[in-house]
Amino acid sequence: MEEKRITKQEAIYHDLKRKILSGYYQPWGTMDNESVLCKRYDVSRTTLQKAIQHLKQDGLVHSRQGAGTFVNPPEFFNLYSLRSLSERNAAYGGTVESNVLLFEEVPCGTLTDVFHLGTDEPLVHYSRQRFLDGKPRLVDDAYMPRYLFRDLNEETLHGSMLSYMEKCGYIVSHDLQTIRPIVADSRVAGLLDIQVGTPIFQTDHVIYSTRNVVLQFVSEISNEKEIKTQSVR
Repeated sequence: MEEKRITKQEAIYHDLKRKILSGYYQPWGTMDNESVLCKRYDVSRTTLQKAIQHLKQDGLVHSRQGAGTFVNPPEFFNLYSLRSLSERNAAYGGTVESNVLLFEEVPCGTLTDVFHLGTDEPLVHYSRQRFLDGKPRLVDDAYMPRYLFRDLNEETLHGSMLSYMEKCGYIVSHDLQTIRPIVADSRVAGLLDIQVGTPIFQTDHVIYSTRNVVLQFVSEISNEKEIKTQSVR
């Protein structure tokens, strides 16, 4: 299965999102007006407005009647925006490193309902210990379809996997998360430098492309002591 070409609307959305996350557009500041953006992207006002509506749905921007489109501060979208550990900590210069614990190729098996593949289709299975500024922050255990990521190797795992997916030509669309409380067993406790039996959280992610293809299933166990949620009306 191959990715189809993205639409102009999707391309504009991703370019504007990148500019917001990189700081090109500053929090509480206004974006360029619609006439400027339409000319820049060579699209109709309707196409542009659909892209901006997508940004609004992600909590990245809001509009004020007669005043334009304004960029929301990070606290409005960081909690539910799909971003890698590296991206989440880049703003303050945090250093993220990875220790690869496992890298292998396995059959899809019991994950066939997740990836919608046959049980014998190969998946890349890996596990990493991830450090933030030299201190263990999380352990991830992930599966990715080999047919989508032919060149995925152990060296790739030392960087951001979301960035790797995008470099492979896939547009990451959304993430279905399941969060559950667990207690640290001896393995997890050793990897995260916490005591056995410590209450922590496990988050399972199913990450999709814009064409609703599952790119990755990953379980993350973090030593963060709380999970924040936010609702915006």
